[in-house]
Amino acid sequence: TTSTSVSSRRFFIARLWWTSGYSAGGHLALLYAYSRTNSACVPVNLVFEQVGPADLCPEAFAPGVMSSSLTFNAFAQKLIPNYQNMSDAERKSALAEISPISYISPQAVPTIMVYADEDIIVGNIHGAHMNDALASNGIDYAYLYMPRSNHTCEFDSAVMDQFWNTTSSRLKRSRIKARNSAQSR
Repeated sequence: TTSTSVSSRRFFIARLWWTSGYSAGGHLALLYAYSRTNSACVPVNLVFEQVGPADLCPEAFAPGVMSSSLTFNAFAQKLIPNYQNMSDAERKSALAEISPISYISPQAVPTIMVYADEDIIVGNIHGAHMNDALASNGIDYAYLYMPRSNHTCEFDSAVMDQFWNTTSSRLKRSRIKARNSAQSR
């Protein structure tokens, strides 16, 4: 195939794309999906994640591993160049820039998330903050809660089954919607 024949073809990228991740990967999946709602080169129509840090303010990590300001500051310095030399206002702004929750708007994509009550790394407060932000913006979402699990998500198998079943169902609906949209063109 020559470049001429390829460039003359019409390509359709359906909004079938999703992002997903666990822990830090969940953070990146949320950040990409929410911060690029209108500008993603590959449009996202769903994000599903497990125990991803969604709000990188120090208060969202207490109690737990990050509850010490010394630990949190060491963590933040790895993410943000010059963090130690910033004023409090600059730090707050820099943390908001890399916090997925800062980008939630009425245009945010549907979200499926699960957080664990016994998680001392990424506490359930992240799920509670996400629940509030998504609800107040009218976003289609599922917030699943694991009362017995820690960061490994291993002690609430029924909740994890619900997470994967909800995700599978939502992905199937997206494929059907995209196929119907493509056929109507």
